[in-house]
Amino acid sequence: MKDNPSPPVMVPVTAGNNPPQTATPAPLPRLAFSLRECAAMMGISYVSVWRLVQRGKLKSTGHLRHKLISKAELERFLKA
Repeated sequence: MKDNPSPPVMVPVTAGNNPPQTATPAPLPRLAFSLRECAAMMGISYVSVWRLVQRGKLKSTGHLRHKLISKAELERFLKA
């Protein structure tokens, strides 16, 4: 009996020792920012942002451990 040779195995060829490149997904857009991030974006101090939240000028969510300010709220405040 004749032995049937198995088909050749296809191996991806890469240039050099580099692994094949995979496309990385685009980062998701930010929906909310911390008080420190808002302060940095607006060019004011963290304490000033905290005061704005305390006075009700900026609305924040406190559902998590840290307060967050939504992107829409920040845009609303900056337009006023």
